[in-house]
Amino acid sequence: MTEVKADLEKAIKPKVTVSSEEPQPSIAVLPFVNMSGDKEQEYFSDGLAEEIINALTQIPNLKVTARTSAFAFRGKEQDITKIAETLRVSTILEGSVRASGNRIRVTAQLVSAADGYHLWSQRYDREMTDVFEIQDEICQAIVDKLRVQLRVDAPLIKRHTENLEAYNLCLKGRYQALKMTDEGLAKSKDYFEQAVALDPNYALAWSGRAYFYGCMALTGRISWKEAYANGRQTLMKALGINEELPDAHALLALYLATTSNWKEAEHEFSRALALAPESIETLRNYAIIIFCPCNAWMKPSR
Repeated sequence: MTEVKADLEKAIKPKVTVSSEEPQPSIAVLPFVNMSGDKEQEYFSDGLAEEIINALTQIPNLKVTARTSAFAFRGKEQDITKIAETLRVSTILEGSVRASGNRIRVTAQLVSAADGYHLWSQRYDREMTDVFEIQDEICQAIVDKLRVQLRVDAPLIKRHTENLEAYNLCLKGRYQALKMTDEGLAKSKDYFEQAVALDPNYALAWSGRAYFYGCMALTGRISWKEAYANGRQTLMKALGINEELPDAHALLALYLATTSNWKEAEHEFSRALALAPESIETLRNYAIIIFCPCNAWMKPSR
């Protein structure tokens, strides 16, 4: 345990290469406001913000607040500087989305925590098919304004499917699963299965199905044994299509830990961290497994 603790502290320790005279750039992406006038469209605005968070975690030397922490401020009328102070970041990205038919309008603003002034803002009026380009342009603008170095000269947003309907279904599945309700989980399963049917090579849809089984076990609706049997299979399918999915590796590690397969679980977490070194969510899951292997939520509920 001493060696594991040392390894974990080493993994969590910020990888700072910027000069000591300048603080490490940091950012929190707040949930984008759904301006469509339809509550059901919130899955899309949330999904857009979440995709940007996932992309930004790939950038070395940029600290990115976890989704759970940033999304806790949904709908709260608070001063941006106060939110930034609470989340301990130097910048905040906020925005809104309005969808109408096959058209979307996305606005995004990067705000300085020091004075509350805009560092950058942009409005995008595009076809729905341009959603990946919009996400990447926002990420690239943040990189430029914060002057952080990219690991590679390539788009940060990866297009995992060419089927826009499958992409939307995957966003809906994730959105519904996070509600952790009977209705939400039932819809989540249906959405992920529809996405897989539309595009059998959509790795994130397969990973989403495994996420659904994890949510079912986490809330006591099924045993971890059942979740493992179904979730591991779908995760192996996802990773067989695309091995470079950090969230899939981290989720697989959780499943392996439920069977006390600690060695393979640590291997999968290490792979997740190698793919996304700044992923707070992965580091948090790693800590839960290593330090709390006997947690009640790890034990089969039936």
